[in-house]
Amino acid sequence: MDRKFGGYQNPNALPQQSFWLGRTFETETPVLPEPRHSVRRALHLEVLVNHGLTYSVPWHVRDFSLTGAYVEMDTAELPEGSYVEMVVRYRYKGQSIEHRLPATVTRVAPRGMALTFGQYDDETYTDLTNLLYAI
Repeated sequence: MDRKFGGYQNPNALPQQSFWLGRTFETETPVLPEPRHSVRRALHLEVLVNHGLTYSVPWHVRDFSLTGAYVEMDTAELPEGSYVEMVVRYRYKGQSIEHRLPATVTRVAPRGMALTFGQYDDETYTDLTNLLYAI
């Protein structure tokens, strides 16, 4: 006697996995999760976005996280995939802090762009974590 099927059921009579997978999206459209890996916050922060040898004026950050930011700015010269540098300056516990974060333009919208940060060191990680969670 096979314990898995109780000895009286035909294992071939069970519905195939593809049958159940196909039924999961029949009644509603699938909702895809956002590709975020860290918490984001709305901060009252202005940053510089440098591209090549050009330097920009301060722009407002709408959303900020440890992995990227959405900057409200003029996006006329920056296509998706461009490599930029985001300069973040702020004061924390009486100290002036500045970090230059390598970033890639991942999305361009009419009023701004989404940036994904490249790798940065442990000190930068600690400072950005303090910025996000201490406010």
